[in-house]
Amino acid sequence: MKIYVNVNAGHDGNGTEQMPFRHINDAAKIAQPGDEVWVAPGVYREYVDPVHAGREDARITYRSVEPLGAVITGAERIQSWVPYKENVWVCRVANSLFGNYNPYTTMVYGDWYFAKADKHTGCVYLNNRALYEAGSVEECIKAEVYECSWVPEESTYKWYTEQDQEKDETVIYANFHGADPNEENVEINVRRECFMPSKTGVGYITVSGFVVTKAATTWAPPAAYQDGMIGPQCKSCIHSISLRTAKFLTANVQEFLLENIMIRKMIIILLINMLRVQLKWKETRYAVDSIMAGLRKK
Repeated sequence: MKIYVNVNAGHDGNGTEQMPFRHINDAAKIAQPGDEVWVAPGVYREYVDPVHAGREDARITYRSVEPLGAVITGAERIQSWVPYKENVWVCRVANSLFGNYNPYTTMVYGDWYFAKADKHTGCVYLNNRALYEAGSVEECIKAEVYECSWVPEESTYKWYTEQDQEKDETVIYANFHGADPNEENVEINVRRECFMPSKTGVGYITVSGFVVTKAATTWAPPAAYQDGMIGPQCKSCIHSISLRTAKFLTANVQEFLLENIMIRKMIIILLINMLRVQLKWKETRYAVDSIMAGLRKK
């Protein structure tokens, strides 16, 4: 059976071609072995939690109708920014938006992490570009170049967060250098994952042709639970997927079948990003530059 999803449909339907669902997760609740979920182009701001497993001879397939046209994102757009000081704006977000996982109270920390625990798993994005987290509002206002950055001119775009305990709100400050965040596409992380079964044994699933982006993934040491923006709880297959913009683990690839996708390259880039945090840059930067240059040629 084919199940249809279109975020731009006028209203929620029943999954038929004439009356498609508006959310991929609605299809994920009913998809059975052998079913195909066809997803129209658009931005799907949701967490997809497949309920049923496929079979070895009858996989469940999630397919973007247009290659890389359907985007599953862990972020939400914020258009409630108000001017704070100079180029810095501020917004307030009710903590209820985040559910039981708030990326702006969750620190990057854990086993095998040797840097200072002063960064959050969340981030702020200006037109799909991740801003740099600052250590204070004052640092956000000053917007000084981060000396270890490979793109110094971008490192002056900064953000800072704090909690308003009385109002139960997350307060975010961001330096957009003259851009109006209510007119530009400014997003913040909301979800920890984009596509991952919440229970084990949900396997034999194929995901093909999507862009998966902006999940607030956690630090993933070898001895701990490693969730990614997209991942399996049993044998699954990622096919022709673009994985973008996660601080840490982009894909949990244990028991994944790799078909026409650069996951191996993504893992190498992920390890390099870990080196960026943990090693002394002046001693390793040129070696890492060489590795990155080689990867870009492939």
